[in-house]
Amino acid sequence: MSNKRPPVASFAPEEGSEPMTLNRTLSEKIGSVSVPYEVFLRIVEALIEDIFDWEEPVDWDLRYLYDSSSRIFVQENRERYGFFPTNSQMIRWSRSRLPSQINYETRQMVDRVLPRAAMLNQDGSVAWIDAWLRPDIDAFIPFYTKSPGLDFNQMCFNAALTYPSSRNAFVHHIEYIRLQGYDWITDVNDDDLAALATLPNLQVIQMEVRRIIYLYMKQPVHFGFRQINYEAFPCLGELVVIWGESFMKKFSPMQDKGVRLYGAMQDWPKIEIRGTKEGILGRILGANCTCCKPDEGVREVKVETTDEWEWDRNPSRYLTRRQRYIMDYVGLLLDAEQ
Repeated sequence: MSNKRPPVASFAPEEGSEPMTLNRTLSEKIGSVSVPYEVFLRIVEALIEDIFDWEEPVDWDLRYLYDSSSRIFVQENRERYGFFPTNSQMIRWSRSRLPSQINYETRQMVDRVLPRAAMLNQDGSVAWIDAWLRPDIDAFIPFYTKSPGLDFNQMCFNAALTYPSSRNAFVHHIEYIRLQGYDWITDVNDDDLAALATLPNLQVIQMEVRRIIYLYMKQPVHFGFRQINYEAFPCLGELVVIWGESFMKKFSPMQDKGVRLYGAMQDWPKIEIRGTKEGILGRILGANCTCCKPDEGVREVKVETTDEWEWDRNPSRYLTRRQRYIMDYVGLLLDAEQ
């Protein structure tokens, strides 16, 4: 076998053949190809739409630091995830990185859908980067304290929320407020409610109702606003009995602006509450009757509708509706013994 390698290519021109002439390149086609700027912006918009692909919402605690120019900070609340770290910021950064680095205008386009906010680390130190927020799905838990010595911080937080600076302008984007107490909308929180009422884009307020006794939940569950079954919602009934008139007076201005109030248990919305001339009415989420017209224009929330397994914001706790009945019955027996 010969060790001589064959040529990579061999070409022998035919006799009498003439070389092919090259077409002249037009002068306007020399250089990089350009597209109309409007088309370029449409491409950037398509990249930004990818940011809204499915992802888990984030709960943010609103914190106040007097010795910082930002005043209001966000800190990730990890209670619903078992205090484990999430990768929400990495996901949002990676999806918005390309359009954010093109030019100033595209960066502004990203900031309109992913506003930035000064952030605190879990140890309370100021983070070296700002957080990326999703106001359409993220929930914000306002700073709230009645502890002696911290009332001044509460007053300063309300003032910063009412008159935000350029460093905490993200509060204008807040749509979803989550209150951790069921007695928040009462006379003792006039200033705090007034501060929340100044949020221009606020759409939903969610408060904890602490306890729902499914054993007393009448079946089928009907659509629409009806008298609240206080046997099934004992803590909510206590709130209405004690603070009913005050509740109506405090929440009515926000309700008139289109803000919706949801009662939740363990962060899951269960009932929508509304003040009317007939009193305080409730609309149970996840109605299952066939005799009423389904509710329309309702904000999408996670509710129980079947007897199948559900995730109750606690990965280690899977309960069916039947198991909840048993737990409620045992709870009633224990209450009777006490």
